[in-house]
Amino acid sequence: MGQSHVSAAGTLIALFAAPLLAQGPLYRERWGYLHLELRRDLVLRELAGRDLDTRQKVGELLVADDKGIPFLPVAKALALLRAVPADPAFVVRTMASAFVLPEVVDPEAANEECRLGHVSMFLPYSIELPGKVTFAVEVVDHAGARVFAGTIERDTDLENLRMGRAAIAVPAAELPDGDYRVRVQTLIDGDLPRAADPMLEHHFGILRGYQQRAEKAMLAARERDATLPPVPRALLRGLASEVARAYAGEAFEVRSTGVADLLAFERALDNLAADRPLTTGVAGTLIAALPVGDQQLGAAIRWPAVDDTDKKPLLVFAAGSPAYDVQARRPSSPASRSPRWLLHALRDFDREGRFRIACLESPGNGVLYGAALEQGVAALRTLLPVMPGATVLVAEREAAVAATFHPKWLASDIQGIALVGAGSLGAPQLQQLGSLQILACSAHGHPSSAGLQRVADLIAGKHGTFEFGGKFELLSGEGMPWPFVLPLRLPEIAAFAQRVVATR
Repeated sequence: MGQSHVSAAGTLIALFAAPLLAQGPLYRERWGYLHLELRRDLVLRELAGRDLDTRQKVGELLVADDKGIPFLPVAKALALLRAVPADPAFVVRTMASAFVLPEVVDPEAANEECRLGHVSMFLPYSIELPGKVTFAVEVVDHAGARVFAGTIERDTDLENLRMGRAAIAVPAAELPDGDYRVRVQTLIDGDLPRAADPMLEHHFGILRGYQQRAEKAMLAARERDATLPPVPRALLRGLASEVARAYAGEAFEVRSTGVADLLAFERALDNLAADRPLTTGVAGTLIAALPVGDQQLGAAIRWPAVDDTDKKPLLVFAAGSPAYDVQARRPSSPASRSPRWLLHALRDFDREGRFRIACLESPGNGVLYGAALEQGVAALRTLLPVMPGATVLVAEREAAVAATFHPKWLASDIQGIALVGAGSLGAPQLQQLGSLQILACSAHGHPSSAGLQRVADLIAGKHGTFEFGGKFELLSGEGMPWPFVLPLRLPEIAAFAQRVVATR
């Protein structure tokens, strides 16, 4: 139940999830990458409503050389948006991160360490500290009331921060079960953060009996696994992997949902025990997985309400892989990008409920991704009430490239595809696409977007006469910082999807 809190239940977890990462560099890299994603998301939120010139400047900053520290471009972009200098104090406060473990504190756990919360501060990269660094930590409940406050003053030199040794324990025995937030202020030579300096905040849960319930659920899932058909088996394994991640102390995606993930897992097992469909009672979103042969591909599906039975067009979003920069420097962990990030980006998308929406894990988890897309879309059609012949795929960067390697599938099974930030189709592939409609969305300064321009030039006849049976539209990368093309282009993607399905 944390970085050093995995019991014998880990042998059960291994059946459902990828091998647990060893404590050490990979473990820290995954938490560091989570923090980078959260800081990028902060930049994206502060881009809202900004003019083209500002978005263009942010795009320039995010493709600049990061000197081996991926947080530098993000810090500079955030400072630009807040109209302050990206001085050393601002950069350190942008980078300062934390392990918050266990994700679900269990005051009744057999493992004594799991009865306390632990906040361990760390820096994902080595950088010169502008002064003596200390941390003010507070914990607030769901209503915002402070329930704990303390300071971290020891082991805050660079070496110890790189290893995550600067820590404080949060007593939980007197706190009720529920959702809590850790807030951390980074002090430099005793000075509190300035108004524009980034703050650090993470969620965690308290749930008495969590350890016993998680282990019991894993045992029950192991017993049911071999008896299930491929789709419910993959769904159950996907639900189990979310619990396994929190139990093992691996970094979450977007924010902690450890308690909700256990409840969803238990609900699915109760359904199976009562011979009900595994998805009975799902409300809002299903975070699970879809079958890809003997493997799984993570999925986040907007689940229809009980009375929402109309068949609607299917809109599938496939994520691009984790990346530090436009040169495709990638973390060793996470190897793939969770569909939770796409779901987060889509939180205000299609409020009218015109589409059935599903988000898929990125390439990187070991599956053959083109085949995984085909099998994943097929599984979604068995799970959701969807309109025949009305499927639109939105594929980002590496997912877009993988999709374009399967033109026959696209021609036969997909009516429209949005290629976001990447995608290269030569004359032979284009001729196999039939009447497929394509929306291409370029990214500012990303080399992979050059492939989209080559496709446009080919279709326009710049390399000789060429006839394409479908439709192709290329949107400029101007003002489109490379990590944010998909969320920034959602209005155009929605209009494109509407045009595609209107012709069916």
